Amino acid sequence: MNKKILLSSLVAAGVLIPTMLTTNVNATKIDGKSLTSSISKDKDDYILSVLLPVKNEGDYTGETLNKSKVTEIVNAKYGTYDSVKEIKNNRSDDAVGTGSVVELNSNKTLKVVLYGDINGDGKVGTGDSISLSKHNTRKAVIKDSLKLKAAKLTKVSKEISTSDSVRLSKYNTNKLGSNLLIDEELFPEDTVINSEIVLQGATDEINADSNSNFTITLNPDKKEGKLVFKSDVQEDKLIKEINREKLVSTLINKLKEYKDSINEIELSFNGKTAKLTTDTTTEQAIIDVAKILLGENEDVSKAKVSDLYDKDLTVKFILKENAEFIDGSTNNEITYTLKFIKSDDYVKTVLKEAAQEVNNKNKNYTINLEESENEKKGTFEFKKNAENDSIVAFKDLADTLVDYLNDNKAMLNNIALTLDSQTPVTLTPGMSIDQIKNVAKELLKTENIEKVSDLKGKQLKVTFNLNDNNQSEEYNLSFTIAEQ
Repeated sequence: MNKKILLSSLVAAGVLIPTMLTTNVNATKIDGKSLTSSISKDKDDYILSVLLPVKNEGDYTGETLNKSKVTEIVNAKYGTYDSVKEIKNNRSDDAVGTGSVVELNSNKTLKVVLYGDINGDGKVGTGDSISLSKHNTRKAVIKDSLKLKAAKLTKVSKEISTSDSVRLSKYNTNKLGSNLLIDEELFPEDTVINSEIVLQGATDEINADSNSNFTITLNPDKKEGKLVFKSDVQEDKLIKEINREKLVSTLINKLKEYKDSINEIELSFNGKTAKLTTDTTTEQAIIDVAKILLGENEDVSKAKVSDLYDKDLTVKFILKENAEFIDGSTNNEITYTLKFIKSDDYVKTVLKEAAQEVNNKNKNYTINLEESENEKKGTFEFKKNAENDSIVAFKDLADTLVDYLNDNKAMLNNIALTLDSQTPVTLTPGMSIDQIKNVAKELLKTENIEKVSDLKGKQLKVTFNLNDNNQSEEYNLSFTIAEQ
């Protein structure tokens, strides 16, 4: 079970309770009405910077930044790759302010800077104004580096000045009417980023476009994905007629969104490479890049969609020197491999991958698949000395299928399992481990299955229900027990 499913089950259980503040994950979009955050690196320290919304006309009512909100921020930024282990705030309540420390399960530590919060109580108030005034009059000089960052609100001078005090006082008396920082450039950009979040954002936008000719699915753990042509895209459709420009333009928009972290995006296909930069802006430039990738010269002008099947498009993210990936890169580069797939072959590909994964991690049975023109079938073969526990077998299969549901939710609605024509049970994205166990028990209960030998001769129907035109595909697996 991966972290993505665990996170979904925690949210469903109410462990991660949303607060009144909405979150703006990208530091480049400070709109004044939502909490803004970024994670950056300052020498050897990782800094979690937070900016509260405008304190004016009821947009901000004095909520305190707390552990629940910080956990939500980290989950949004780190995705499946890391999570909060402990938040140390040196307080008796759950407020998280400047100077608090967020320990992650990867052993990485984030130091919190809440702009305007100088006394570390997790909110911006008159106490902070007093501390800043005392610093400027040299009555109580602020020496802590994190508090100094939290107090720097203007660009009037390099050092903290009376301008910072005036701005903080106006904020606290509802006279500012804008962000606490005088300029967005003072707020650190996200330079510790998650490539999965970037690429998933791009694919979500493409998948939501009704004019797109394909749907993209991602497996972030393996840095792989699929470009699945929609069922209404004919095999003989010319490549130059598909919407290549949307893929390129969406990636360019993401590059601009993360311009302080990502230097360029490199696309490679069939031996050709094109580099996307923030200068790739005009419509014609986007079209030219698309042509380089999927061809538009005399040799390939008549190339068809079917010529793309089973070929790979690679997407490489290359970071700037001051930036860092959180998800598996050691050289500031991460590459995803996306395979073009025919709609009719999609389910077969997914089930083969799932079966291979199950076979790799299980010693008690093997799933073998066969496919002919008229039938899609296979065997669920238990080894002769397999453990006498059928629930474990079904849980392993269901667990793997739910993982694939999460990675392929753009294509798959659900997967139904039917044992010997009984009432089917349904697997859906985000199911927890306990929910999967209950599905396995429910499936076996209808046939009074208690041990492996009770399954011999029965059939399991696996039905993939797709989002594309409500299509579905079925595979029938026969249960057998090896003779030796």
